[in-house]
Amino acid sequence: MPAKFTPIRIYLTEHPLDEARWLLFNEITKGVGVMNYIGHGGLDRFSGSGLLVSDDVGSMSNTGKYPVVTAMTCVVGQFSIPGYPSLQSIWY
Repeated sequence: MPAKFTPIRIYLTEHPLDEARWLLFNEITKGVGVMNYIGHGGLDRFSGSGLLVSDDVGSMSNTGKYPVVTAMTCVVGQFSIPGYPSLQSIWY
C-alpha cells in the first residue's frame, strides 16, 4: 500500500468483543475508505459474536463518509431472501 494509507487490522483473537467493536466504529466514524471483513458471518452480522450487526447501523454517525465494504464470508451480502434484510441492504 502507498505510504499515505495505513491499514488498521482488528482481530477478535487479539481484542475483546467490546473493544473490537469500539475500534471498528471509531474507524467508520472517522471515515475509513475501505473496509474488508474476513471470517464467519450471517445475513445481519459480521462474526457470530456480533462485531457489527444490522441494529448498529442506525446509530452510526458517519453520514456522508461511507466506506467501500467487502465481506469475505458466506452470507453477509446476500440480499435476495424475501422478508429478511441483510446487513448490506440495511447499510445502504
